[in-house]
Amino acid sequence: MGRRIAVRSRLMLAGVLVLAAVVYLAYTSWQGAAMYYLTPSEVASQGEALRGRSFRLAGVVAEGSVVFDAAEGELRFDVVDDTSAVPVLYAGSLPDNFAAGQQVVAEGTGDGTGGMVATRLIIKCPSKYEEGSAQTASGRNTLLIGVAGVAGSAVLVGCVALLVGRGRRPRGRV
Repeated sequence: MGRRIAVRSRLMLAGVLVLAAVVYLAYTSWQGAAMYYLTPSEVASQGEALRGRSFRLAGVVAEGSVVFDAAEGELRFDVVDDTSAVPVLYAGSLPDNFAAGQQVVAEGTGDGTGGMVATRLIIKCPSKYEEGSAQTASGRNTLLIGVAGVAGSAVLVGCVALLVGRGRRPRGRV
């Protein structure tokens, strides 16, 4: 009897630990993705309040604002909406589809002066209904990550089921 209680206690502890790990991983992945989208008008109105805060800026690359310094690896441009413009500084290589007039989402932090220091740029690609369309690699990667996550969850559930099943062996003759 005492051994059965010990086995059940271990299984319960293992189940609680697995559940806690799954909850922790889900929470941290959600927190990493929880970045606010702001328009240039919203960024302009918040100014100093955005200093050091992470956010995404969605808008259109302003005509005539693109300056790329290949020697320094710096890209400067303005993201605009109907009423405001936000200067963006991005350090890195020039994205393939980047051009004035393109829709862009810049991820980064506010510089406190109404501008942004971007760490990532997402350029809108043509849709499958427009000429020159192509599925992006990032779209395929997102699908693969989702499939891998589901497969990993299924394996985890299967392992827990095996552990629980081992604790319930029938006693006596079969």
